[in-house]
Amino acid sequence: MPLSPSDLLKKVSKKAILSILFLFLGFFALGVYGWVRSFHEAGVDSPYQESFMRTLQMITNRRPVIVSEIFPDHWATMVSWIGLKAMIACGMLVAAIFFLRNKLAVFNFRKTTGHTIIIGINEESKRLITYFIKEGHKVAVIEENTDHPDIQSIEDQGVLVIPGNPEDENVFKNAQLKNAGKVIVAISDESKSIIVAEGISKHVSENSDSSNEIEVLVRVKSDKLMTVLEEKWRVLKSKASGCKFRLINFQSTAIREIISEIAMDLCQKDKIREEGPSFLIVADSALSDQFLRQAIIFIQISEENVPSFTVQTDSADNNKYFQDRYPDIGLVADVNFINCTKDRILHSDTIANQNFDALIVCLENELETIGLVHELLNSNSIDIDEGYAVLRESPKIDMDPIEKLKIIALAEHGTKSPEFGDFDMEKEAEDLHNAYLAEKFKNEEIPKQDTWDQQSYSGQEGNRLAVLHHRVKRKIWEVTKEESKDRMISLLACSEHQRWKAEKILSGWKGGSDRDNKRKIHEYICPYSEVPDDIKEYDVKVVKNALGLN
Repeated sequence: MPLSPSDLLKKVSKKAILSILFLFLGFFALGVYGWVRSFHEAGVDSPYQESFMRTLQMITNRRPVIVSEIFPDHWATMVSWIGLKAMIACGMLVAAIFFLRNKLAVFNFRKTTGHTIIIGINEESKRLITYFIKEGHKVAVIEENTDHPDIQSIEDQGVLVIPGNPEDENVFKNAQLKNAGKVIVAISDESKSIIVAEGISKHVSENSDSSNEIEVLVRVKSDKLMTVLEEKWRVLKSKASGCKFRLINFQSTAIREIISEIAMDLCQKDKIREEGPSFLIVADSALSDQFLRQAIIFIQISEENVPSFTVQTDSADNNKYFQDRYPDIGLVADVNFINCTKDRILHSDTIANQNFDALIVCLENELETIGLVHELLNSNSIDIDEGYAVLRESPKIDMDPIEKLKIIALAEHGTKSPEFGDFDMEKEAEDLHNAYLAEKFKNEEIPKQDTWDQQSYSGQEGNRLAVLHHRVKRKIWEVTKEESKDRMISLLACSEHQRWKAEKILSGWKGGSDRDNKRKIHEYICPYSEVPDDIKEYDVKVVKNALGLN
């Protein structure tokens, strides 16, 4: 495996540096001793100044020190001179390794193939680095900020860090981009991520001499931007670049996993399965919207007893906007927005004397997030069963466990996706999609555009959500009493239809008597009692497959 700059420095250990220093001082002392002995044996009795001048003259001679008829040499001076030269040479070598360590590491990396390149250092990419190293991958990191505080710690893991602008061709060459197996563009700036991805496409198409296709994962935060890129981005559609591009959303993945985790906690409570859970969400607008959308789709565990969501907002017209945008939202959720600042949510009359099954708080600051959750949990005006403090990064403060409070980090959950090792869920999601296609087309040939690989990010993500929901169904099944299991299958079938219905409604669909795909009208977006029996039977089949009963 190629040596990183840190590995090169480790080869020159502190012990070796101290040894060089002590030997240098030892040889110097030996030289002084040799000079004294040489003066003594020559019987020197001249003044100190004359002796010093003669010594200086002889030191500058090409021959060993103190070599003349007046001052015959002593063995100690010759050993000292040779030793000092050797120590100076070692010191220069150490200095060269220190100052040229990155260039040496890059040179040593030139024959590497199949490695992983990560562009940009942040909390998510640091976790990816750790993951790929544990998996035995060779990793190179490109970081534009040469003074980034995490560079040294990353190099200490045996990673080659290449400082420089990722838009620079030379940086790509140093990282051996053309020979890489996977590239992850994890830059925080989405616009720059797109530019860098286009640069990767150009570099590989112009320099690659291999038939190997490089997988390029591009981090995109905005779901809207992701949709546009999937439809219009030429780089994503290009087949001639030598790259296979995929869009990833760490934040969306993290929220999906967190909501799934919360659902697993709640689904074991009889009261919630019978009445539907209630949530209080306090977060920045973008995150608040994502938490709400994922929770509406996923927390469908109580038949048509829809979950209720109270969401803090700084906008006075959010209630009207949400209802206008999703006219049938009432079929799957009861959503109410509170117009107040985050620091005044505790004193809002809207939530006074209410009970919430779960509280989700995600603010910019770690202490503010944990502090607000703790304050709301201990409030006398509202009753909250469970509080979830969602941090953007890993917790930096070591805290004792707090009753009813659970701390979750977005950064820790953002890499729980098939791109980074969760292949079991990916296979389940693909199998689920293929089972749907087999049911839909039966003996017909499945159109290529409907296959798994041709699905959009949102399409594949919908199947992953369905897989996670199957795990929730299995957990409900485990805690269901034997005498209630026959009825529970029907209840879970209704919940499955509610989940599907929520996904459709939040994708812009609405109910109607005649289906119109162009106008996004679907006849099955309706109360479950109005759903045809064959569709109900299909929902039962899905549930039984999820429970392993078929």
